[in-house]
Amino acid sequence: MAARRRLQLGHACRGRPPPARPRRLPAPGLNAYSLIGRLTGAQPFEVLDRPGCRRIGSSGKLDLRINDPQDWDNFGAWNIDVQLYREPLQDGGFEEQRTSAVSPPWNVEGPDAKVVSASPTGANSGSKSAVLSSPGARVWNALSQPIPVRPHTDYVITGFFRTSGNVNTAFFGVRIPGMPAPAERHFGPAPGWCPPSAPTCFGQVSVPFNSGDHTTVTAFAGFWGVGAPAHMAIDDIRVLSG
Repeated sequence: MAARRRLQLGHACRGRPPPARPRRLPAPGLNAYSLIGRLTGAQPFEVLDRPGCRRIGSSGKLDLRINDPQDWDNFGAWNIDVQLYREPLQDGGFEEQRTSAVSPPWNVEGPDAKVVSASPTGANSGSKSAVLSSPGARVWNALSQPIPVRPHTDYVITGFFRTSGNVNTAFFGVRIPGMPAPAERHFGPAPGWCPPSAPTCFGQVSVPFNSGDHTTVTAFAGFWGVGAPAHMAIDDIRVLSG
């Protein structure tokens, strides 16, 4: 009986092995065996041979690897140039604001109401925007933020705005130390036109500037009161290096 049991066990061991489970790619949806990059808190991406920038709204460790579930047997070498650019202006879309009160890294200027609106229909993108309101007094109200820059470097600051129809006193740009006037654009009302499919759209405003000898400039967006109730919504402010 013992011998029969051993035979049966041996026969079972010589049987067909169970089917191998398919291995899962480290980055499903991207090309197998391509070079991929992963940054903490962000989705993996393919490292492409064409130049260009990829905006990733997080910070952390950058990991480069082959999109292969079994990467221990990968051999070879790549020459990879990686340029990391940290956007100097923080929370330009106001998505990191935790309450309706405007908080750092943004500063407020002027006496009237400034709130963070948490309504997707009131934002250019995401779910939040900042809103400045004036009851009518002809005073300045704005948001501002000091930002680090590289000396003698060309930049462009861009933002998206929507104002009440009576605002023609809006200003957007940067204050550069030692300069008699800011690098700014005077505009309003904004936007000039919205398609019927997006009646509450925002208008984009861009201002180029050079940092000169400085390592810090101050970004700002605001408007002067017009003698009647008025408002201005602000969203998606960015500073891009030339």
